[in-house]
Amino acid sequence: MGISQGGAATRFGLVAGAPSPKRMSGTMMMPHYAHMVNSGGITTTATRLYFAPIFLDQVDTWLGMRAYNNGAANTGDKLRLGIYTEASAGGPGSLLKDCGEVTLTAAAAVLTATNSFTNTYIGWHYVAIHAQSATPMRVMGAQEQRSDVAYRWGAIAAQAIASLDSAGAIIAGYSAGPQPFMSVDTVYGTLASTAVTPTICRAEMPALAVYK
Repeated sequence: MGISQGGAATRFGLVAGAPSPKRMSGTMMMPHYAHMVNSGGITTTATRLYFAPIFLDQVDTWLGMRAYNNGAANTGDKLRLGIYTEASAGGPGSLLKDCGEVTLTAAAAVLTATNSFTNTYIGWHYVAIHAQSATPMRVMGAQEQRSDVAYRWGAIAAQAIASLDSAGAIIAGYSAGPQPFMSVDTVYGTLASTAVTPTICRAEMPALAVYK
């Protein structure tokens, strides 16, 4: 039983299947299985476009997206944030909104891309963050580091199976950036109207969120 962070029940909160409360101004929602911004950081790969699944369980208008700068030698670096619908075969499909570009500063900060959007259906979407350069960023942390994170998302590719421990309970390397995601290296710029096909990953991903 639990709160639906992206639709699947967790161990905390409401009875599974209960509708989510309406989201108020000032709230935000992170990608599925990401429940916090970790104090640790990663360095993005230059021109890498990262995708993470998010379940939008209400048709709603969002003011934009946020990324989390850790302030470590990244002044002037740029990131582009956006969101895609889900493709019929799974993964990111059509661009819902390019929320815009943010420029990092020398101080740790929440960076906001302010192009608003309305999701037109209830269901899976993919948030995207595109790094112009190799940029130190905060990472997403998860509520749990169990293998069901990957199983529920369907992320058990060869590399994920190889990372399960002998009990099949923990995904190795997930202590800081714990959920599977997708990425592709592509020329930095305005987000494509149809997502460039990514591949599955199992390492840290920069933290981001949609917000109201």
